[in-house]
Amino acid sequence: MSKEKSTKFVFRTTQMIGAAAAEDDQNFLKDCFIDTGVLNILLDTEDSRYILVGRTGSGKSALISKLSEVTEHAITINLEDLALSYISNSTIIRYFSDLGVDMNLFYRTLWRHVFCIEILRERYKQSINTKQTGILATIRSFARDKKYDIAFEYLKQWEGSFWQETQYGIKEYISLVEKGLSSVLEGKIPDVFTAGVNANKNLSEQEKVEITEHGQKIIDTPQLKQLSQVIKLLDEVILSDKQRKYYITIDKLDENWVEDKIRFRLIKSLLEAGADFNRMKNVKVLIAIRYDLLDRVYRYTRDAGFQEEKYKTNSLDIPWSKSELLAVLEKRINFLIKKQYITADIKYYEVLPRKVYNNQDIADYLMERTLLRPRDIISFFNECIKQADGNTTITADNLTAAEGRHSMDRLRALADEWYGLYPKLFELTKLINNRKGNFLIRDITQEQIDSNVLLLLEKASSFDGLDAIEAQMLYDDKMSYEEYRTNTVLIFYKVGLVGLRIRDLPISWSYNDRVSISRSEIDEDTTRLYIQPTFWRALGVGS
Repeated sequence: MSKEKSTKFVFRTTQMIGAAAAEDDQNFLKDCFIDTGVLNILLDTEDSRYILVGRTGSGKSALISKLSEVTEHAITINLEDLALSYISNSTIIRYFSDLGVDMNLFYRTLWRHVFCIEILRERYKQSINTKQTGILATIRSFARDKKYDIAFEYLKQWEGSFWQETQYGIKEYISLVEKGLSSVLEGKIPDVFTAGVNANKNLSEQEKVEITEHGQKIIDTPQLKQLSQVIKLLDEVILSDKQRKYYITIDKLDENWVEDKIRFRLIKSLLEAGADFNRMKNVKVLIAIRYDLLDRVYRYTRDAGFQEEKYKTNSLDIPWSKSELLAVLEKRINFLIKKQYITADIKYYEVLPRKVYNNQDIADYLMERTLLRPRDIISFFNECIKQADGNTTITADNLTAAEGRHSMDRLRALADEWYGLYPKLFELTKLINNRKGNFLIRDITQEQIDSNVLLLLEKASSFDGLDAIEAQMLYDDKMSYEEYRTNTVLIFYKVGLVGLRIRDLPISWSYNDRVSISRSEIDEDTTRLYIQPTFWRALGVGS
């Protein structure tokens, strides 16, 4: 940094170059967005990729936010506003679901219904805002073909939803289904709402079969066909103007907007409904979802006819290169400085030591302490700022102090990120504490595994997590030490905690290579683990 700049700017502990969550990072995000080419893919309504997949902190929400900023017709669906907990709180829906009725078509139809209403509200928002009536009559005036009759019947039925909040239309729609399901039980169960678990007590097996079959007919509603005609009307008439593109964005699927048992089913049907709408020429539904959540959706909703490959074809990863992440850092440093001082642009290395540790280049050092995602480098530099309080540059000693805090923060963040699949991941990592940076799988001994398994089982309140389930299986002699050790290493690899070197091949990192290493490829005597440098300090890794 030049002398002039040094006298004008010093780092303060209160400063940051951004927040972890995109919704808290709007000031920086607006001026510091780095386009890696993904945004153009999302904007292209002819591109079939609509599932935006990435790890936490990879920039999914930032991309959704930027798309809403640069497009005129972007519809953001807030899951909390949909009141979908109304489904999980519905006694009648839960009753039929527990009885074995497949609710997937109902959920898929519900999402289609929401999308149709939201698009119509956006298309005719001027009329809605001014309380003008006759929207359907206006549409009908230039869509007279009888092939649209079914679509107009449906729209007429739900026309009132145009004027209401989205959750009102959802509750109304769910209530209609509840009414139909309730009619199936008339004369069989006097009051399913109070009967609870004893609702089926006096029913014969034949009666249960009949109730299930009739309930399925209600769920397999003709409204799905009607909505197909509405989508056709939207595509061919209402949204046919190629100059107007409409985007529906859904984010924050990992939050607690409904209980997990229903959430995974709702997400699966959301992906299906998104595919339905993305066949339209000027509409694109964009769904942002974390890898770990998508993994659970696949795992817990897999049934006959499920094709994971179909979803992978429509998925889009968010890759980050070293140069792109350094551009993120540099742009944010400049934005921070210019908020307080007028100065020329500076390079990131002007406020950092050029070399660290064993003469390692600063850029390589920084990249090694990220999982190649913006949140990691933003988090690390924020810690560096705290250590450099009152100084114009960040020293090697500041980096060392910041790395310790950053390492522990990232380990805890990793455990939080994968909590849904591996709730005891933090305890599981103690299996590789105080080791060298790389070692063979066989170096994890049976004694160390036994000690760690006891820790996991002691901490576990239930065995729903895959990590605790496998620990219990080993404890009950239902799994060999070799199999358990390999499975544990694959967990570490999957979450990004370690890289693996198979035979003489290069080191593979799950967050970088986007590959999947199978159990059959791993040899305990030759496969080597490389602990990701981000976690060295937290795990007490030695040289």
